[in-house]
Amino acid sequence: MQLLLRLGLLKTGQVLRFPQPRKGLTHKAIVQSDGELRFQNTRYHSPTGAANAAAGTSNNGWLVWRLADGRNLDALRAKARREMERK
Repeated sequence: MQLLLRLGLLKTGQVLRFPQPRKGLTHKAIVQSDGELRFQNTRYHSPTGAANAAAGTSNNGWLVWRLADGRNLDALRAKARREMERK
């Protein structure tokens, strides 16, 4: 997550959404300056930890947390890797 912030792919304060349409829910987490996610006033070191807390079940946070444009964190991570390979 810190790499995504450093490369400008995420911004501090950005809201991520984890939709669960079958349950009629959309969870929201806030990106923190150190790369952690804040969900319901608790900070999580990983997107997966925040996703598991949100859903109450095991989830891959890199796949379920999404930006406003619909891209998930895994897509951003792949973009970051490509950018780092070019350097």
